[in-house]
Amino acid sequence: MILVFFSIIYLSITIPKYFYCLVSNKMGDATAENSHRLTLNPLAHTDIFGTLILPLLLFIASKGLFSVGYAKPLPINSYCLKNPKKQIGILSLIIPLVNICFALILTIILKTIYFGDSDILVFAIWINLLLAVFNLIPIPPLQGAKIMTFLLPKSMVAAYKRIKPYGTSLIIFAFLSGLLPRIIKSITSFAFNYVLRIDSGL
Repeated sequence: MILVFFSIIYLSITIPKYFYCLVSNKMGDATAENSHRLTLNPLAHTDIFGTLILPLLLFIASKGLFSVGYAKPLPINSYCLKNPKKQIGILSLIIPLVNICFALILTIILKTIYFGDSDILVFAIWINLLLAVFNLIPIPPLQGAKIMTFLLPKSMVAAYKRIKPYGTSLIIFAFLSGLLPRIIKSITSFAFNYVLRIDSGL
C-alpha cells in the first residue's frame, strides 16, 4: 500500500513535468529535453530539498498532518521563444492544469469503471488537486511565480523578481506559521468536493 501511495505521488509530479517539456518543445525551446527532463523517470525530476527534505520537514513540523513539496525546476531558454513573456506564462499553467486534468480523469474512472478500493483513487485525486493549488502559489520556485510575472505590468516585474533568492525560505516560514497550510487545505477541499460532485456522464 505504501508503494502504491508513493507511486501515485511520483506520477502526479512526473507526468505534469513531462507534458511541460512536450509543450516547451512545440514552442521551440528544447532546453528541457536537452537536459534529459523529457522523461517519465521520477529521478530526473527529483529535487533533493524540494522533493525529499522539505516534505519531511513539513510532515514533522505539522505532526503528520500536512506535507507537500516540489520537483526540480525545469530549465527554459527565453531566447528560443518567439514571445517569451506570453509563452512562459502559458508554460507555467501546464503543470497545475495537468494535475487538475489528472484529478478529473481519475474522478470519472472512480465513478464509472473502477470497482476496487476507492481510497487509492480518492487519495490520488486529492494529491493532484493539492499539487495544483500548491504550484499556483506566487512564490518562487513555484509555477505561480512565473504566472504572476506574466500578469504583472513591466514596471513591477523587476521588483517582484527580487524575492526569488528568498522563495524557499518564504515557503517554509509560511508553512510553519500555519497560514499557508490552512489556505491550501481550504482551497483543495473546495476543489475536491466540487470535482467529486461532477456528473461523470457529461
